[in-house]
Amino acid sequence: MRDSGRLRLVLALLFLVSISLLAIGIRSGEAGLISALRSSTLQITGPVQSGATSLGETFRVVAENLSRVTSRDDQLKALQVENEELKFKLSQSADLRRKAIAPDQLLRIVPPQNYKVIPAQVTAIGNTGDFRWTITVDAGSIDGVTLNTTVVSGTGLVGRIVQVSDNYSIASLLIDPNVKVGVRLEGSAEIGFIAGTGVIDKLSLQLFDPYAKMPIGARVISWGSDTGKPYMPGLAIGRISSVEGSAGQLNRTATVIPSADISNLEIVGLVLSAKRDVLRDPLKPQGD
Repeated sequence: MRDSGRLRLVLALLFLVSISLLAIGIRSGEAGLISALRSSTLQITGPVQSGATSLGETFRVVAENLSRVTSRDDQLKALQVENEELKFKLSQSADLRRKAIAPDQLLRIVPPQNYKVIPAQVTAIGNTGDFRWTITVDAGSIDGVTLNTTVVSGTGLVGRIVQVSDNYSIASLLIDPNVKVGVRLEGSAEIGFIAGTGVIDKLSLQLFDPYAKMPIGARVISWGSDTGKPYMPGLAIGRISSVEGSAGQLNRTATVIPSADISNLEIVGLVLSAKRDVLRDPLKPQGD
């Protein structure tokens, strides 16, 4: 503001000088001198006037650029807000999609023609009583849940119900150190049991026959009972990842990676009952 005032003052003084010289030139008739002075004055004031015009144009351009930058900042902020909203909607869509396919996955694990299974939402994870690793589900006795009901996910066995209330139930997980489950090796049908280790991605397997083969990658399935209690038979438990000890050693064990992702349980299935639709006739010797 101070420089602009000075500039206007200088221009005013130069203008007065020019008028004065013009008047003197008209009266004296000394055209040469006055013409030279006028020319000199124009040479002085011309650049100043031009500079003033350029300076004003510069200020105008800068103001326009600042306006554009501000507008672009506003647009960028609006796009960022819109992007966050789209991310949130996408996450909601993924959750809905996952929940929608969960029942189909459960039906592939538990044949509906043989067992009655209901879906339940996992609402909490923690410890209860003698068990360090448990989950709470939003189904209870009013839904038909009882003690020792088998709990499954879309990929395999999760655990069993150990506590029942009217509207919720608590299940112990396979990885709990106090849990043991009878199992078979798929293919060879060798039997044994798995025990929880307290580690989320590790189970311990021991076979009854110390000489039985324990191949890496072999699939381990639940031994279970036809009634589904405490564990339904034929459910995927995991695969052997390593073996400690050699054949013949009584303490030979294998590490099994669980089929069910314990860290990502959301919708689980509760196997309420088994349907017996095949009558069992007594065995008879052949030829009779």
